Amino acid sequence: MRSMRRSKIVNLLARHTDRLVGIGTDDDLAHMTGRDAAEIGPYMHLGSRLQAAMQPVSPSMEFRSRLRSELMAAAKKSEVNVQQEPAPIWQNRWVLVGAAAGSVLSVAGVVTAVLLHQRSAAHSKL
Repeated sequence: MRSMRRSKIVNLLARHTDRLVGIGTDDDLAHMTGRDAAEIGPYMHLGSRLQAAMQPVSPSMEFRSRLRSELMAAAKKSEVNVQQEPAPIWQNRWVLVGAAAGSVLSVAGVVTAVLLHQRSAAHSKL
């Protein structure tokens, strides 16, 4: 129950934050209960004050260039790692052959056990 309450509060605060940065509306916030408003009201007020105090920032060209280089290097490294991953075990032909052979031997063992049981049952009746 407590985790559901916490989840509801987190969702309400996330919606408020979305509205502050211009990607959401206050539609759901208008339907808050008194308990919700009492709990998250101070946080919403703080968020609004922080948003009003913050000034938009544009990154420098140096920062953009360095970030682009780092992201490209990370993407290339990630691409190399993906290409070097081994194939899943079920794509290995010998694993499939071994599994098939094991299945055949297992069935043969069950058939042998049934036949031996029937034979011993027939001999015990004589």
